[in-house]
Amino acid sequence: MVDASRNAWTLSGAHEIAPGTIEARALRFVIGEPVAGVTPRLAALAESLDVEGLRAAAEARLRDDVWFKLLGNLSFSMMSVLCLADLRIVRNDPGTRAISRTIMEETVAVGSAVGARFAPDTVDARMEESRRMAAHRPSTLQDLE
Repeated sequence: MVDASRNAWTLSGAHEIAPGTIEARALRFVIGEPVAGVTPRLAALAESLDVEGLRAAAEARLRDDVWFKLLGNLSFSMMSVLCLADLRIVRNDPGTRAISRTIMEETVAVGSAVGARFAPDTVDARMEESRRMAAHRPSTLQDLE
């Protein structure tokens, strides 16, 4: 039995296009075992989930991926809620961009202290990735609204 609350997460560009109507783009499931490694059962599960409209990836170190996702959730998403602004505004304003970077650097420090692995350019890469997201409204902001 796979406990999805501890062993999986999703990446999707979902947003509300009308009340009660959600549009999802690039839905990706990332799954992993509680301990590092890709087991045969994990590979089989990833293959069975990889269907039209979904992409499934079996990750050997799922916790590293979760920490990477936290970089955006703890920085951009929270700044969007605090400023009531979409990602484009948060990213383009020098003040909120600097605060977001600092939050990411702190997240990398905490994650590294508990064993997560980050590439040396992780924060720079995540900041650059945000440029592709245009006027994205993080789900936390959508929930608040």
